[in-house]
Amino acid sequence: MFHLTIEGDVARLRLGRPQVRNAIPAEGWRDLQALVEGSTVRAARLLVIEGDRASFCAGADLGDLAAMAGDSAACAAFRCAMRGALDALAALGIPTIALIEGACFGAGVALAMACDIRIAGHEARFAITPARLGIAFPQQDIARLVGLVGRQEALILLLTANTIDARRPSASGS
Repeated sequence: MFHLTIEGDVARLRLGRPQVRNAIPAEGWRDLQALVEGSTVRAARLLVIEGDRASFCAGADLGDLAAMAGDSAACAAFRCAMRGALDALAALGIPTIALIEGACFGAGVALAMACDIRIAGHEARFAITPARLGIAFPQQDIARLVGLVGRQEALILLLTANTIDARRPSASGS
């Protein structure tokens, strides 16, 4: 799922599941946390996270979510694993950059928001879609979203699940 390379002082973490738009499987969140907390990344001076031109990250793998339906222990473990990875990334002691091309949806938005800087290409598209599935976006990620785009824009993104693109100045179209 993740491919870590080091180029000089730059650690580059590529998401590598293009067949599912780089959706992160349940076990992938633990792998991400281990990579971020590993000595290789911490020895770098910068971490760049990227997907491919078609998709940065479509979020959590929906196939895994369907398999967890009705299993509260599995759902809790999944949320803890995701939270651990995102918090480890946000707390990393080096600058982090999300290079976003293509789709950046759901947990992919949370992944990008955990980085210090987000750079969106012309074809980047964003949506926070868990509400479509009856899933609440985690409170920590809502707080990050409000801090980045403001309360009004966050509400529009969270409640409508509409897709916006990188060229649009705001979710409300203003």
